Amino acid sequence: MAPFFGKTYNQVLHLNKECNIDYQSQYWDRVSEEAKDLCKLLLKKDPKERPNADIGLKHKWFENPTKELMPLDNVVENMSHYM
Repeated sequence: MAPFFGKTYNQVLHLNKECNIDYQSQYWDRVSEEAKDLCKLLLKKDPKERPNADIGLKHKWFENPTKELMPLDNVVENMSHYM
């Protein structure tokens, strides 16, 4: 469910460094727009543009974070491909 998808560890690392976010629908369609927005803010390439903890915790997603609980199907299996 990571926002960086690649076929190899190096591809994922490159996408991560570039902050090239890919919200693949099979994983992210069930995620609220507020949660995606928070992820986008926290994953900005320039650390100066990211919210600090005080600002981040005031994000609208925290008003109702349990609105949509995501099943963690295949998370361990997916992660094992990069270890």
